[in-house]
Amino acid sequence: MPGPVEPPQGYTLPFSPGGRAALVDHPPWHFASDVIQVVLRVDAGEVARLLPPPLEPGPEPDRITVRVTEVISVSDGDPDLAYRQPEATQYGEAIITVPCRYGQETGVYLPYIWTDHDWSLLRGWLNGWPKKIGQIRMT
Repeated sequence: MPGPVEPPQGYTLPFSPGGRAALVDHPPWHFASDVIQVVLRVDAGEVARLLPPPLEPGPEPDRITVRVTEVISVSDGDPDLAYRQPEATQYGEAIITVPCRYGQETGVYLPYIWTDHDWSLLRGWLNGWPKKIGQIRMT
């Protein structure tokens, strides 16, 4: 007579015995990156259109930043993955940031993030980031 069947496991789909098929591993996640950042002066009216209410343009309403990053990330659940399977821990992102204000508080809003791996996309969505798939190259 067979023993008990282990239920599928994982932080995200697809679930599997032991949880190894999950697209995204359990948090917390740790990150390191190389970044190129460019500050641009653009039409303030176009920048304001990127901000959802109740956010308002920040102190420099004609400024945005564009960042291109090469990222390595691992979770506490599998910190050695970067050595065993580096392609499962390395990805690129391109990020647009818009300085903004909410009342008297200043900050930045990220209207767009592109990433080049599906697991980075899903992990971003789990955290509320506006990620889309794209081709990212830093040269």
